[in-house]
Amino acid sequence: MKFGASVPGWCVVCILLFFNSAFSVRAQSARVDSLKRRLAQSGPDTARALVLDQLGGALMYSAPLEAMRYVREGLALSGRLNYARGLVRNLNRQGSIYRNVGSYAKAMEAHLEALRVAREHNDLEGMARVNNSIGILYSEQKDSRKAIAYFIKTKNIAQQINHTELLEIALTNIGSDYALLDQLDSAQAYALRAYEMAVRQNDPYSSSILFLNLGNIHYRKKEYPLALTYYRRSLPLSHAVDDQRNLSQTYFEMARLFRETGDLDSCRIYAERSLKLAQAVNNPKNIIDASTLLTEHYEGRDKGRAYDYFKIATAARDQMFDREKIKQIQAMDFNEQLRVQQLESARTEAEGRILTLTLIAGLLALTIIAFLLYRNSRNRQKANVRLEAQKEELQAALSELKTTQTQLIQSEKMASLGELTAGIAHEIQNPLNFVNNYAEVNVELLDEIMEEGAWDESLVKEIVRDVADNERKIMHHGKTAEAIVRGMQQHSRRSSGTRSAAPLAHLMA
Repeated sequence: MKFGASVPGWCVVCILLFFNSAFSVRAQSARVDSLKRRLAQSGPDTARALVLDQLGGALMYSAPLEAMRYVREGLALSGRLNYARGLVRNLNRQGSIYRNVGSYAKAMEAHLEALRVAREHNDLEGMARVNNSIGILYSEQKDSRKAIAYFIKTKNIAQQINHTELLEIALTNIGSDYALLDQLDSAQAYALRAYEMAVRQNDPYSSSILFLNLGNIHYRKKEYPLALTYYRRSLPLSHAVDDQRNLSQTYFEMARLFRETGDLDSCRIYAERSLKLAQAVNNPKNIIDASTLLTEHYEGRDKGRAYDYFKIATAARDQMFDREKIKQIQAMDFNEQLRVQQLESARTEAEGRILTLTLIAGLLALTIIAFLLYRNSRNRQKANVRLEAQKEELQAALSELKTTQTQLIQSEKMASLGELTAGIAHEIQNPLNFVNNYAEVNVELLDEIMEEGAWDESLVKEIVRDVADNERKIMHHGKTAEAIVRGMQQHSRRSSGTRSAAPLAHLMA
């Protein structure tokens, strides 16, 4: 049996069409009365929006129109309060009511809107509940694989937020649809995990359903004694919560098992109990199953009773057919809308992929541009470093060149000074040579006078005259040398003076 659904999930042939409302009519009535009292005491606040959702859940099977009125009031109030949690809960409940009356297209529309609001406001619990509801919707459409995919989403979120109730529901529903796919080992594994949680939570209602589910798994495996053990463990728990729908289903499963094992009296007794409870809660599917089993039981024993049960089965089948026909019509609309949604989803995904590729291409282009700019920047930096090094080298070369130039200028100055000094020395040397030569001649003339013992007056006069001429030449050349030296002294003085060309050429004569 599936949690949160209108269909049990452990029948051998097909899913039951109406899920029990969690408790019997009396328990449900008490819960409805309690919720109505709370509603009367509450104001127009967020708590009232959640109570309206709970009232919708309590009445969705027995009074769907009244349930829808409460849910719509909850939607309006949540909208005015801008209360996202209330919107998600009431939208999801609205979808469940639509599903329960067979309006599958509207159910999916409400669930998807609830899921959108939950995602927009990061309502993880709401997302888990909506995914569970969508899974039930697919399960009713006999698409167990998609149903399991949504139940797994519920399980994952429930584990993330540590919500034990939702986790137990998800595990139970996953096991239910694995059984419908005849994957019994997987079904049993999930059912046992859910049962362990129900035991820890001390939840007799969940445990009764899980025992029934485990019994059905072992029945399909033809492990009849173990299946009967689970059925019998489910009975007192269903009695404890007065769950007549689950009791009716359990009695039918036990009757079918007894027929397989050849205990026909027990088969009849439990089939009659199942039929009585199914009629009390107006469950057409269980009425058909139990009355058909009783018809087959009495067919060779009591034609009259067999015919009575046949009429009961036929009436229930007609009722079921009318409901199924309505649901099939609604399912056509659901499937068409689902196809349109899938096409729209595919188009959105394609646009998303195109946008993603465009963004990737843009990012790639920006990356390339950034790389080129970075490389150019590095090249410029390297070029600047090289230029700076070259600049320093040029500055060093320039400094060296200036030093060399200074040295060359100094060398040239020294060379010019050397040439000037050599020229001056040459100019001075000429008059000194004359002075020395004439002095030597005078010495020779005087020595000649001294050597002559007797002086010849004419000779002495001639010699004296020659000496006098020589002395005059010595004086002349001495003054010339003096003039050269004086000119050099005047040139070397720091004080300004009148400069004039020195007549050196005529001094050399």
